[in-house]
Parts: sequence; structure tokens; C-alpha cells
Amino acid sequence: MYVSKNRLAGSLVEAPLEQLLEACHRSLLTGTIRIQVDGKEGVLQIRAGAVDEASFEDLSGDPAVARLKALRNGTYELSQRLPDLSGALGSAAALDGEVSDVPLTAIMRHCEDNALSCTLVAVAGYDRAEIVYRAGDLMSVSLNGKRDDDALLDIAVWKDARFRVQLPPLDPGIDGWPAVRADPTAPFHVESAAPRAPHASVPLAASAPGAAAAPVVAVAVLPSAPAAASPVAASPSPPSPRSAAPPKPAPAPPPAKRSPTALVLLLLLAVVLALAFVEYRWHFGARLLGLEAPGAPAPPALPEAASRPPL
Repeated sequence: MYVSKNRLAGSLVEAPLEQLLEACHRSLLTGTIRIQVDGKEGVLQIRAGAVDEASFEDLSGDPAVARLKALRNGTYELSQRLPDLSGALGSAAALDGEVSDVPLTAIMRHCEDNALSCTLVAVAGYDRAEIVYRAGDLMSVSLNGKRDDDALLDIAVWKDARFRVQLPPLDPGIDGWPAVRADPTAPFHVESAAPRAPHASVPLAASAPGAAAAPVVAVAVLPSAPAAASPVAASPSPPSPRSAAPPKPAPAPPPAKRSPTALVLLLLLAVVLALAFVEYRWHFGARLLGLEAPGAPAPPALPEAASRPPL
């Protein structure tokens, strides 16, 4: 199914004509429905949501509508169409013109007489007006973006203005329209490649009549000795560096644990060194202050300096 601004196309298998006509009635559609089935075409003209004319094969009117409703296959194309000033359905969903050719009052009357659901836009200089109709009834008037129903009398007598009548776009959300489906975009699944068919031999072109036959040369094919296996070919190919997994770093060695005996020895050594340092400081201080105990051996005398030779 294809949906555009003013066109809807699809299959009657998914949306029968009865369902389409009900949706047209709800939306007050004005346009045509063309049905193609087995090389035959049926046409329905819809005005304000109701069937105005119908034809199929040699039938017309209600018998043609009943025959088209009974179809269960075929395709349809629904298009919005505005009637021209003569009342016949035009070729598009919009029409425009100049006030100098057709007054705005004539366009307003045209929308009312044909029970249109549309928007009339008129532009004159720097002013822009929008007049909304639903089934030929005036719903609202806006001037320069603000609603002003009283401005209708002034808009109707505008000079040197341009106008456009536009049907509203089809609303896919209306109950009864076929559901809009997106094109398949998911990748398709393949399992294995099908075996290729052998190539057919191409026959040689036939020689011209009367031409001499080409001599046939017999060619003897001697069996060849088996080729020696190449050490390079026999050796397995090294794995690709890209496919090989990166080596994992070696774990760090655990910290060395000290035994309790070593800790005790270190502690005793530290105590001995501390006591020796204290005793040394005490003796050194006693010597400086002359507080050595009586009877303590005198320190050995330093040797006399050798006499220096005269200069």
C-alpha cells in the first residue's frame, strides 16, 4: 500500500470497497476511487463522502456499486479531487486563481454548493486570510494568523488578491483506512550457497557448405610424474597475527614472607645496637665532665708526634 498527501492505493484483499466507502463517509471525502480487476476498471465518484456516480463494465449507479463491493481481489486507487467551477471533478486536490478573474464571493459559493471540506486561502498585499469549510458549512475565518469571523465581509471585497482552495490531506488515522506498513528493511537469512550448474558446451559454428574440412590433429597426452611435495607448501601456515589472541601478562610474584625466627633475630640485633649506642654516649659524656669512676684505667697515651726536620 502507498500513502501520499492526497492519494491512497492498495489491494482489495486487505481493504474491501465497503471498508473504503465507510472511511470516505467519515472523512467527507471528495474525489474518485478507481478499481482494477482482471483487466477491467470500475470508477466511483465521491462527493462529501457519498457515492455520486459509479460505473463498472456495462453497469452504472447502484448495480455497479453492488458489483464492485462483491469483489474480493483487485487493486484500488483513491484520489482526492476538487470540482471545477462547472461542477465536474478536476484533476487535482487544489485550485487557485486571481480575484480579477473569479471574485472571492464566487469561490465561497462554489465551496458551499459542492459541500466541500476545504480551506480557502486569500492573499492581498501583506494580508493573508484563511476560510475553513466543512461539508459546505463555514467553520472559521482567520486574518493574519488571528481568528476574526467579522473580517469575512472585508475579505470578500478584496481587490488584486490571489486565492487557493486546498483539500485537507488524507488522514491515515481515520478508522477504516488500511494500516500503513513500512517496506521490509531487515536483512534476509541465507544458509548455504546453491551448487552452480555446469556450463553447457558451446557448439562450434557450422562450416560453410563446400568448404574443406579442417584437418584433425591428434595430440597425445603423456602422464606427468607426480610433483614432489614442496616443503613450503607442506608446512602448516602460521596463524594470522590478527586471529591469535594477545598473550596475557605474567602474574606478579607474591611478596616473600619472613619467618618468625628472622624477625626475633632482627629485634635482638636492634636492641643490642641501641644498648651499645647508649653506653658509648655515657662514657663519652663522663670523660668530658671528669665523672669517671675512681680506679678506672686511664686511657692510653697518644704517641708523641715525630720531630719534623728543620726547614
